[in-house]
Amino acid sequence: MNSLRELQKLLSVLQEAAAIADIGGKLCFSNPAWHQLPSSTKELVECKLSEQRLGDIKCPETKISLTIATIANHYVAIVKRSRENLLIKDSILSMLLHGLQDEQSTYDTAATALGLYLRWRWALVTRFKTNNKVEVLSFWDTEKLTETFEYNMAQTPCEVVADSQDFTSFTDIPTQFAHDQPLIDMGVKVYAGYIYRDHNGEPLGHIFIMHPSDKVDLDLAEETLHLVSTIVGNRLSLNRSEMEVQKQKSLAMTDGLTKLCNRSAFDIDLSEEVRNLSQSGSIHFVLAIIDLDGMKKINDTLGHDEGDRLLRSFAEQLKKISRSQDHAYRLGGDEFALLFRNTSLEKETLLRERFKVAVGQLVKQGFEGVNASIGFVSSSEYPGDLAQLIKVADERMYQDKRSKSRLDSQAG
Repeated sequence: MNSLRELQKLLSVLQEAAAIADIGGKLCFSNPAWHQLPSSTKELVECKLSEQRLGDIKCPETKISLTIATIANHYVAIVKRSRENLLIKDSILSMLLHGLQDEQSTYDTAATALGLYLRWRWALVTRFKTNNKVEVLSFWDTEKLTETFEYNMAQTPCEVVADSQDFTSFTDIPTQFAHDQPLIDMGVKVYAGYIYRDHNGEPLGHIFIMHPSDKVDLDLAEETLHLVSTIVGNRLSLNRSEMEVQKQKSLAMTDGLTKLCNRSAFDIDLSEEVRNLSQSGSIHFVLAIIDLDGMKKINDTLGHDEGDRLLRSFAEQLKKISRSQDHAYRLGGDEFALLFRNTSLEKETLLRERFKVAVGQLVKQGFEGVNASIGFVSSSEYPGDLAQLIKVADERMYQDKRSKSRLDSQAG
């Protein structure tokens, strides 16, 4: 008994697949590598163990060699895989790892790797849709990627794969699926398919390969499709998780009402501009802090819905007076900011004219009495001092507000 335990420990760390059978030929132990073998290979080895054949056995049909010996009153089988098959899987794995940037490159790399290295004529990556519809995302046909398409998988080999949710192969398509005219017309003889799943285990689609001849290695096909489908499923799940993270980050930096960037985004962007300026010392910017005057009156007389419409309208006007490199923000309430990149206060008159046009558009939309008080500050005035920049812009905005108030009083 102790000898058997020691034998099991030794085989557990062996890289090659290994199994132990009792004196009657019944399997009683297998190591981790054993579980990576295709089911057909395991069945073959178990058959040889039950026959109690000893020595080295070559199995050309599965491209393995097998050694069976008796140790501690048990039969021990050690499986050695074909070096050629290992090189093929290594090549496919390497190609996949270098080609998984986005979703489409993932599909194309998977189909191309299978077509190039397995040497099956057709390799397809699909996505399951509703009502038995399948979308082909990438299609390898005779040395190249070709046009994709959609099809109905009812009563096709693909439906069997989807139903079984496991590796499925067919070695005589003309006989087994005589009604599948597209495959018959293509000249398909052998088919092998495997589904791929997301991180929750839900099937997303399937990957399948086809060939016009039965001179193929189905064990290698099973191993390779399992490898490729696992990597594709994990990569797509990761892509979508990353996209969701980016979406949530974007929402966290966006004002819900106006869809402008919010105060958090303003703080981050302005800090980045100051940091870039301290490093380059050449590209300056102008910061405008804006207070939308007349907001309270709109809320009191027309209601908060109209007040919200005013905020959204003003946000749209800020976008229109901005250049592509500029950025507008809603800081909170009726306070906004606009970051003019690569400019100076020499352009202040021109910038104020832009704001005047924006306010004029609000008046045309029915917002009478609305105005904007603006404070401009240049990064050249307080290089590297972020707090001082914002403070001076605020002070100048309030100066502008007081100036407008005095003019209104004089006019009254």
